[in-house]
Amino acid sequence: IFFTYGDVSPRNIMVERIKDSAGARGWRLSDIIDWETAGYYPEYWDYTKSMFEEFRWPRRYNGMTQDVFNEFGDYSEELGVERRAWALGDGI
Repeated sequence: IFFTYGDVSPRNIMVERIKDSAGARGWRLSDIIDWETAGYYPEYWDYTKSMFEEFRWPRRYNGMTQDVFNEFGDYSEELGVERRAWALGDGI
């Protein structure tokens, strides 16, 4: 069981444009908003919940989400179970 955010999606991740001393531009995470679904859940929770609304986001975002979460483990089996539960109307 881990403390997880529970609502990873582009609409909840705030970034700001930055420029370093050499003039290079980039982005920096500035805030994560919308914490009402945070809590103690299984370690795969953020991944499966972020993929719940994958149809809403561009493929590029979904690919980045998978790349980030792959660093923590392979949760494809858990995602399959969650998708079956959602299809049956039993998803949380």
